[in-house]
Amino acid sequence: MYEEKYDKYSATVKGLAIISIMSPTVYMNYPGFSSVVFLDGKNLRIGFLTGYYTIKDGVNLFQVEFENDFTFDGVAYHWGCVDASQYRTYDVGKDSSAKNIMANLIANNKTILENNLLCAGMISYMEANGETVPVAHRSVLYNLQSRLEARNGKILNSPFIDSKQTASPTGFDQYASNLQSFMNNPGIGIAPVVIYLVVTVVITLLSTALIYLMFKPDYSESKSHLKQSSDLTKALATLSPEARARAIADLEGQIDKAYITGKTDGSGGGILKTGMYLGAGFLGFTVIDKFLQNRDKK
Repeated sequence: MYEEKYDKYSATVKGLAIISIMSPTVYMNYPGFSSVVFLDGKNLRIGFLTGYYTIKDGVNLFQVEFENDFTFDGVAYHWGCVDASQYRTYDVGKDSSAKNIMANLIANNKTILENNLLCAGMISYMEANGETVPVAHRSVLYNLQSRLEARNGKILNSPFIDSKQTASPTGFDQYASNLQSFMNNPGIGIAPVVIYLVVTVVITLLSTALIYLMFKPDYSESKSHLKQSSDLTKALATLSPEARARAIADLEGQIDKAYITGKTDGSGGGILKTGMYLGAGFLGFTVIDKFLQNRDKK
């Protein structure tokens, strides 16, 4: 990250966002060997301070990790520096806040997927038995799963999270199949689907402010969707007592398999209780992939 080019360091500014107070100049990579981009406007958030800086020709130049890579002359730049006088700093979140948001977001996403799987199972059962499923219920499930996929994809694709681990549901294979079939042909549209979850992430100190800012809206959405998914599962169970009974029977018939898988797959506490309205049972989640991102430091 070219830190050797900076002869000074301040831990107090590390991780702070910087927002322009005038039309700023951005220097790519590091002083003395860089391209220059001139931006037009105030209140532009460029990126986040690494803590490294230097003084050149009387100007305080602070190193920045860009929020989004700058592409200049066909080259993508991840690091740069800025004139401190052109910016103000903004602390958008402490380390604990970012970690709490991600932990709660992941937990909400897990429960939403569990509810979505159960809803898809009940819808499949009702359709097979000639029962009508309201379009409104279909639309809610489609939106819940689509947005869940988007939130998971955003986590996986974020360059500011150093490692991610995904998992897929176990013990209830038919529900995963039901959900995938529903998403591929929901009766309201068509979309591909992969049933998985992001179950663990690692946040670096430098990226905590960014993580807080980027994923707070996703966390807020997950809280709202958690209630929607619970309400939908209850509504479908009420709509078809037979489908509810079938779901309970499935849970009771596979509880041991799901429990054993969840306990032995190395994923830690990857066993989630189902909603009480469906009876006692568990869904297991088994780790399927590890995503490790090692940034290019030079």
